Amino acid sequence: MSLPTKRSTSFSAASSSSSFPPMKKAKNGLQQTPQSHDDDDDNDNDKEGFSMEEDHTPAAANLSRKKATLPQPTKKLVIKLNKVLMFSSNLMEEKLYQQIEKECEEHISAALQALVGQNTDHSVFLSLIEKCWQDFCDQMLLIRSIALSLDRKYVRRNPNVRSLWEMGLQLFRKHLSLAPEVEQRTVTGLLSMIENERLGEAVNRTLLNHLLKMFTALGIYMESFEKRFL
Repeated sequence: MSLPTKRSTSFSAASSSSSFPPMKKAKNGLQQTPQSHDDDDDNDNDKEGFSMEEDHTPAAANLSRKKATLPQPTKKLVIKLNKVLMFSSNLMEEKLYQQIEKECEEHISAALQALVGQNTDHSVFLSLIEKCWQDFCDQMLLIRSIALSLDRKYVRRNPNVRSLWEMGLQLFRKHLSLAPEVEQRTVTGLLSMIENERLGEAVNRTLLNHLLKMFTALGIYMESFEKRFL
């Protein structure tokens, strides 16, 4: 048997060193055996399998920590905030209702006072009062449609508060009574139209019906008109 030559020995050592990586020296002085590629693949597969099953939600992250605790619910804070918002909303609704009432009263008073002292005949004056009433109705319907939530919620929660339409009627009735000249001339003009129709003259029945409905809506038909009519 021939002995290995120096060249063959060096070649085999080199090949063995290339096949197996050198052993690393650990900190404790012991040598660690290198891990093979198969072990690395197994570790990678284990890591991948663990990562796929791991829950990344914040709650799970907090639970995985021994000292971490989930945040406490803010139920009490939300309830207090809701109470403040409801209280503020109720105050705003009351303020809005009072502002609407104030603006309507100023407008109705000015419109009726503008009819005082009108030197016109009965038919013209009745046309003026009819236009004043029609403008009032249109504007109140518009206000009610805009402030629909106020009319439905605030008024229903407060039985002593009138609806926007009823509030407007009450203001119109109030200021019509404060302008007795306008009310009396209106009743006199209606009675004159009815008398002329009985005599066979043509009258504006649409105007007559509108004003009679006005007295009915205001609740003063019997008091202001029917007594004089009978």
